[in-house]
Formats: sequence, structure tokens, C-alpha cells
Amino acid sequence: MADLAQTMDQLSQRMIVSGVATSETIIGCTPGEVAELRADHRVERLPEQYEQFLLAMGKQSGRLLRGTDIFYPHNFRLDDDGRELLAENDVLHLLSGGSIIIGMHQGAELYWLEPGEPEWALNWYQEPDRTVHKRWPNLLEFLSALVNAIAQRSQH
Repeated sequence: MADLAQTMDQLSQRMIVSGVATSETIIGCTPGEVAELRADHRVERLPEQYEQFLLAMGKQSGRLLRGTDIFYPHNFRLDDDGRELLAENDVLHLLSGGSIIIGMHQGAELYWLEPGEPEWALNWYQEPDRTVHKRWPNLLEFLSALVNAIAQRSQH
């Protein structure tokens, strides 16, 4: 767990250096708030990478994922809302058993972690697609890609 926590801390530092966030705009959840989210997902343990994200920047992360319901307390009840979005588009089968829905953007995009070895992969769905729009090997790679994209846009 320490290695992943250190990696999330390194991502936070990279966000500050690249201007994606400031130390004041990166706000993590408390362990109690993470426990509330575990209860909301009806699990004893969330994927480690997701728990470390919540502890490092689960309330706010500068310009990263702005406008997305991925931050506490807006990330409650996402399982129900996400399943509804997929069912409305007749693609509920995209969500494998044991997946954890972690974010929703404007009711038309969905982010979830899918169980796998060695890590949980991150899937991104966009309405009205019939397939997963994009997939990353893990949450950290997804976040890193977003930080890179925001930093590049800021340079132009």
C-alpha cells in the first residue's frame, strides 16, 4: 500500500509542478469518508488504487476531472445511476461482476474499475456507444494521462 500511496503523492506533485493544481486545490478524503464510500458500494474493501486516490485527492484535484462526479460527496449512489445509464443504452453487459463505478460526467459518461490481475483496469463509457470508449490498465495511468493532456493544453 505504501508504494501506491507514494505514487499518488508523486502524481499530486506532478499536478502542482505542471499547473494542473495547487497544494490548496488537492484535497483528500479522511479515512472515515473512505469508509462511508465502502458502505455505499456495499464492500468491505475498495480497490487499493481507488482508496489511495480518495485519500490523496478524493474531494478535489485542481483542474483534473472538474465537473465529474468522482469527488466526495458527489460520488455516492453512482452504482445505481451508472447501471441505469448502461441499461438505458442496452449495454449493461459491459459492466462485469465485481466492478466498482467511481465516476459519472454529466449523466452521459461513466468510469468504473473492473477487477483483474495484477490491478483493476479503468473503463470509460460514453453514451450512446455500444462498447467501452477507452480502457486503461489502472486508475493511476488514467489519471496520469489526464494530467498530461491538461498540462499540454495549458502550454498552447
